Amino acid sequence: MIKLPFKLLIYDIETGLLKANLFRLGEQQIRHNQLDAAHKANSIICIAAKWYGEKKVTVFEGGDCVEQFDKLARQADVCLGKNSDRFDVKYINTARMMQGLAPYPEWMDTNEDLEKQLRKHFAFPSQSLDYISTLMGFGGKEHMEFQDWVDISNYKVLQQLGKKTSTNTAFVLFRQTARQVEQKGRQALKKMIHYNKKDVL
Repeated sequence: MIKLPFKLLIYDIETGLLKANLFRLGEQQIRHNQLDAAHKANSIICIAAKWYGEKKVTVFEGGDCVEQFDKLARQADVCLGKNSDRFDVKYINTARMMQGLAPYPEWMDTNEDLEKQLRKHFAFPSQSLDYISTLMGFGGKEHMEFQDWVDISNYKVLQQLGKKTSTNTAFVLFRQTARQVEQKGRQALKKMIHYNKKDVL
């Protein structure tokens, strides 16, 4: 491993689904007024980060994950993500704005995008993290199914319902279903955190 004269933090985020109300399937233009009330903006499911040269991967999950990540990132000389300029940073900024947090923390001045560096200096046939990490001997990405994102999304909605009213008639009537949603959601979230960690590694 190359010794670096600066503190490098490697990070990655995972985001939740948007959900829309449709009359039919197939290719079509979907407008913002078709979005489901509980899914009007992409949420951040988790943020994984690790210091270069260390084994431990830290994962932030929940409503304060952006604040917690900011605290860690402020300690770095350089923050590194894959496709982070087009994806991670923008989603973190959006979450920051929606939560009323202070904009543009210091670490964004030192953010570096691995994908930009790969495109600038190399000619790989694919820029995907799965391809490059496999090629470099890191084993590629973990496998996720679309249903995992659906299960996490349903679990998050269930958590919100539980906070607002535990005596909701529908909630009581479908208690068995709620338990199944919670079980599947917890399993999918655990899988997602593992997936997020592997991307950082």
